[in-house]
Parts: sequence; structure tokens; C-alpha cells
Amino acid sequence: ILIVSLKVVFEGIIYIPSKTTFNETIKIKTILEGKNIFQHTLIIAEKLSEISIVEEITAEEETEFYSSFVEIAVKEGANVTYGTIQSLPKKCINTGIRRANVQKNASMNFITGDFGSRTTRTLTETHLVEDGSSSTNYGFFFGKEKQKYDMYANTLHDAQYTHCDMATRGALDNNAESSYKGLVKIPQHAQHTKGYQKTKTMLLSEGAVANAIPSLEIDNCHVRASHEATVGQIDKEKLFYMMSRGMNEEEARTLLVRVFFAEILK
Repeated sequence: ILIVSLKVVFEGIIYIPSKTTFNETIKIKTILEGKNIFQHTLIIAEKLSEISIVEEITAEEETEFYSSFVEIAVKEGANVTYGTIQSLPKKCINTGIRRANVQKNASMNFITGDFGSRTTRTLTETHLVEDGSSSTNYGFFFGKEKQKYDMYANTLHDAQYTHCDMATRGALDNNAESSYKGLVKIPQHAQHTKGYQKTKTMLLSEGAVANAIPSLEIDNCHVRASHEATVGQIDKEKLFYMMSRGMNEEEARTLLVRVFFAEILK
């Protein structure tokens, strides 16, 4: 476990040598201690290496702005998992860019959890640059009061026999808002590829608002690709059934939300 305290600007490099495997997840706890924080992280995974990193981001109440930029180079045959979970103060504005270049037969796995901040705007983008590369991009968020989440997710296929899987789930309560825009791009020369994206949002109140725009941009016919987007209220019949079995409304709603997130959290 690595604890990092950030006050103004932080630049870090994580380097994984060739054929190096970390059997346990590396945990980074990032604590923001200033008013405005800027962070830049570079991760380089050499050929046939493997690593999993989870970064937990928290802050003092005085933090008003946080900007992060994460660049990841995944070399041939490497496997990288990078996860972030942020629970920033409710007055903080959070912006982030996460980009990865993935080479031959390598894989990149993004996991993103957003729970804090007043406003969050993020871009997660993976570029599959060589044959056989793959990626996953899984995100989950929970918003309440007047929180706003603006999320962009792109996967760019630039080689043959590549594969991506993108999935986002979120729940909104009170007057929270979310916007999701996803893109799977497959040009003419990227044949025999697969691309999937799915986004689901549960609305827990009448004041919550969610917008979802998944899109596919495909220029050849030798692919398998699909997208799905759903936005809906909490199931009132299930809520009534659980309350009839002895739960109060808050307990029943909490359990339904947990079940809703269970598929992606596992």
C-alpha cells in the first residue's frame, strides 16, 4: 500500500520491467491536501509483464479543484489493470483523462468508481494499436443531492482481431444528473474485431436525470459490435414485495441498488 499526499502538482512514473508479474494488487491511497491539485501519472508495462493497480482518491474539505491525467503504455503481451475510486468533497470539481495504448496481444482493463465531488467530467480512452490487443472499461457511479457526472468513454480499434468490452452502471438520487457518451470506432482495416458497450442507470427519485449516448462508428463488415443503453426508475413492484417481507423502504431500496451494481462489481 502506497500513501501519497498531494498539495499542488504531482508527477509520477510506474515502470514494470519485461516479464515481471505482480501477484497482488498494488494499492495507492491519494490524499489531496491543497485547494487546487494537478496530477500526472505515467505507467509503462514492458513486454509480457502484468500488474494491477487500484488508486483510492480522497481529499480535505478545502479542496475545490482536482485534475488528473493518466497515460498508460501496454507493450506486447502485457496485462494492466488500473482502477480509481474517488470520494471527493461535495464542493470539489473533478476532471480526469485516462488514456492507454495497447500493443500486440496485450490487454488493458480500466475500472472507475465515482462517488464524490460536486461535478465530475472524465474521459477514458483506449487505443488498440496492434493485432490481438484487447481492453475492458468498467465504470460505476452513485450521485445524490445536486451532484453531476459527465463521462466519456472511447475505444479506438486500429488493428485486426482486437476486442473491447465497455460497461457502465450508475444510480442517481435527489436532483443528481449524469451524462454518458461512449464510442467504439472500427476503421476499414481493423477487420475481425469485436466491440461491445452497455450503460444502465437507475433513477431513485423524480428529480434525478440521466442521459446516455452510446455509439458505434464502423467502416467494415467483418466485425461483431453492439450497444445498449437503459435508464429507468427503481422497480416499485420489487420495492413493495420486499417491504411486505418486513424491510422498511430505505433497507429495500439499498438492497435493490446493491443487486443492480452486483454484476459489474464482481
